[in-house]
Amino acid sequence: LDFVVVGAQKSGTTWLHECLNEHPEILVPTEKEVHFFCPTDQCRFSSSNKGRRWYKSKFQKTNEIISGESSTDYMFYPGIAELLYQANP
Repeated sequence: LDFVVVGAQKSGTTWLHECLNEHPEILVPTEKEVHFFCPTDQCRFSSSNKGRRWYKSKFQKTNEIISGESSTDYMFYPGIAELLYQANP
């Protein structure tokens, strides 16, 4: 994971995700918001219970140089920045 887009809702993150997806050297998951780092007890969309293997499977690079994801909910929960850093210093 090389980058994470953490933007507010209705601020252009879907457009940015689509632009990143069109770039031949950037890999983003087909679904825009993975919600992996959202707390399961606070976020109904959280996918953290699926495990790191599932999360890493979203970023299996082939010809791409960098990979990342976009999840706007990351800005709403305390501690997510630290979780992101722990997962990918």
